[in-house]
Amino acid sequence: MVVRHWIETIKRKDAWLKIAEYYLPHGPICPDCGQPVQSKKALDDYYAAKRVWCHVCKRQFNPLIGTPIADTSWKPEEFVHLVLLSMPHYSPAEIAQCLGKSLWAVREMLAKLGNYEPQGGPR
Repeated sequence: MVVRHWIETIKRKDAWLKIAEYYLPHGPICPDCGQPVQSKKALDDYYAAKRVWCHVCKRQFNPLIGTPIADTSWKPEEFVHLVLLSMPHYSPAEIAQCLGKSLWAVREMLAKLGNYEPQGGPR
């Protein structure tokens, strides 16, 4: 697949920045207290997709909250790869093979995106 060659050039940080830009346009906001995160260290952690410390409520949170990959094992770059592969209408099986993911995991994520309706469960 020619597309696979190009998507492999997408790195984790760039993928995370695109996901954050699209799903979290207001930047890092603490899900517990609702305050924007503003300290340099917390912002650095957020942009590196690491756990973020809120200085207002003194709690940590996962920066992926609010994105389709929250509470999943998907890495930011894998998610962007999935989105790009689903555009030229590759089948879920082809996408799964390219990403090294199970067919069920790909179907489940595509369903979250509204691009696919999963049939049955994992086998």
